[in-house]
Amino acid sequence: MKVLVVGDMREGTNSKSTAAGHVAAGHTVREVDTSWLFEGSRFSPRRWSVSKARIADPFGDARLAREIREATSGFAPDVVLAIKTIYFKQEIVLDIPAERHVHLSFDDVSNPDNVSARYLAAEAEWDLVVTTKRHNCSEIEARGGRPYFMWAAYDPRYHRCDTEFSSRKYGIGFIGAARRDRIGLPSLLGSHFPGSSIVVGPRWERAYPRGVPGLEMRAAAMGTDYTIVANSIKVGLVLLNSENRDQHTNRSIETPAVGQLVLAQDTVEHRELFTHGESALLFSSLEGAIRLAQQMREDPWTAARIAAAGTEKIRYGAHTYRDRAVQLADALGVS
Repeated sequence: MKVLVVGDMREGTNSKSTAAGHVAAGHTVREVDTSWLFEGSRFSPRRWSVSKARIADPFGDARLAREIREATSGFAPDVVLAIKTIYFKQEIVLDIPAERHVHLSFDDVSNPDNVSARYLAAEAEWDLVVTTKRHNCSEIEARGGRPYFMWAAYDPRYHRCDTEFSSRKYGIGFIGAARRDRIGLPSLLGSHFPGSSIVVGPRWERAYPRGVPGLEMRAAAMGTDYTIVANSIKVGLVLLNSENRDQHTNRSIETPAVGQLVLAQDTVEHRELFTHGESALLFSSLEGAIRLAQQMREDPWTAARIAAAGTEKIRYGAHTYRDRAVQLADALGVS
């Protein structure tokens, strides 16, 4: 199968891993990178247009159309896979000659932050709208689209276990962006796990310019940088995005893949993935999460056992991006 993947192709992104998964599945892949849309200062006209108006400027549309023409020169794709191309004129992608046109989003496509007027007006024209949010399926269908639910995935190139559990530096850590509903997390971890806790991700340093006693704070880590920092953490907190109404997220799959003990919010989908007390620990409040993490600190043998069971469950559960590529090809009936 020949696949044209259009999306943010920076190393370590979901889009890049999706393309790599199709290559691993034996497909011929060409990429069109849209990461340039988010370049520039926060106050540049392009960034303002994307973040506020939810639209690419005319120069952005023209650039995408040109780069697609270049990528498809001498290459006739069977499938066009567009990953969150909501800011562009949809016909730029939908008009590419191909047997199937698929839109994929790893975010909630009913959250206004993750859609645009352009995308919603053309949603029904996509042959398949792939979502990792099961609750999106009925909503997409009600809008006239053809939804398909797919679990999140991990990329074995980066989401791998390189360090023994007992040798990891940090007892507990969180890898993810700062958000209003989790802004107190660094202080909570620093006070309960002083010298043994870490938070990694964008905007934390902006919220805590002087840092937090007892806690290490780092900027976002991608690709091999993510592998290194993730392998330094024993217990990995999985906090979901309430605005996306998450029941699981990519981190739900990546956390056990890197050998961390999964400490995740208790949801229906997390209970489908894991068994509480056997392959993960599930909590209903941050206070409960802290108590569970403290118990694991006092019982390192049990912590290591649960972490290993979670890793094995994901590793042998068909959760790589290659597995998702095979699944999508089957759903499309294209080989």
